[in-house]
Amino acid sequence: MNIYDALNSLTSAIKDSEEYRRFTQSAKAVDSNPALKEMMTEFFALQVQLSTIQMMGQQPDEEQINHFNAVYASLSGYPAATEFIQSQMYFSRIMEDVYKELAKVADVGCDFMKLVPDFE
Repeated sequence: MNIYDALNSLTSAIKDSEEYRRFTQSAKAVDSNPALKEMMTEFFALQVQLSTIQMMGQQPDEEQINHFNAVYASLSGYPAATEFIQSQMYFSRIMEDVYKELAKVADVGCDFMKLVPDFE
């Protein structure tokens, strides 16, 4: 089988999956509501900000955590927001599994490659 044919099959399978359909439908629902879209944008910006702080070996301060929790609590009142967050999580897990399998192929057994953190 040609590698590009297999790639096309994989992308088709992903696009045909229930997880992908849920993810795209929920994204459209959020996108169609300007107020909710703005809240989701803030939520994800805060999520990235907190993750960045933690990756730098620091802890977010109480005010940052409280602000994030307040935004999340306000989103929980919107079924479209909770559906999007859940569907994004499920779809992300699938994509993570795909990436892990592809990364295994890239491991050609070179010891010097094992020096790179999280390569394996």
